[in-house]
Amino acid sequence: IADSLALAARRCVESQMQRVDYLGRRLIHPGERIKTRLDQLSHLGARLRNAHQSQWRTLRLRVDALRSALLSGRPDIDRLNEHCEDLAQRLKNASGRYFDQKQRLLASLNANLAHLNPEAVLTRGYAIVTRDDGVIVRDSAEIDVGSRVDLRLGRGHAGARIESKD
Repeated sequence: IADSLALAARRCVESQMQRVDYLGRRLIHPGERIKTRLDQLSHLGARLRNAHQSQWRTLRLRVDALRSALLSGRPDIDRLNEHCEDLAQRLKNASGRYFDQKQRLLASLNANLAHLNPEAVLTRGYAIVTRDDGVIVRDSAEIDVGSRVDLRLGRGHAGARIESKD
């Protein structure tokens, strides 16, 4: 019995020693554990900085692209003002030329009208002869000797009797 007790005790001690050995291998020195955590923290910090810088660069590029798009789409107020002033001057010049042209045309038409105006002809010594029925006499065949006619002169009217014709 003593041998079996000794064998059982030895097995129990060996089992406990293996367990202590196993647990001893799992046991990490606190300094080593801190160093491992510091390494992990340093690695995570580097990844965070890289991610932050990458995101910052991406945002910066986007802001630059948006700024370029905004500036390219923004109207050039000074250039547009100059263009408006140029158009206003051109309109003023064109309307002045148009007005002058229409004034010359009006003067020409007035001259033509004055030239063709029967009243102007009458002031030069001519007369308009009408029959009693108001029809203008253009040919001596339209009137008879002894008939009455009306003479319209440059100033006033006169009545006349036809004494002869050819």
